[in-house]
Amino acid sequence: MQQQFSSTLLEKAVAEFSKLPGIGRKTALRLVLFMLKRKSEDVELFADTISRMQQIGRASCRERV
Repeated sequence: MQQQFSSTLLEKAVAEFSKLPGIGRKTALRLVLFMLKRKSEDVELFADTISRMQQIGRASCRERV
């Protein structure tokens, strides 16, 4: 079963991935399409891991100040 995604959502996801260093729009699109093929649990784990890393990074920066 294939899901339909609006072009606006797809474009937003590509724009966010392309903000990463060294990631152009073509690679960002490939990453987005790869993530869309993953199980939702895998995508949630990825997002949660990034969020936790961001929180840890902010906490460690505050400790240095």
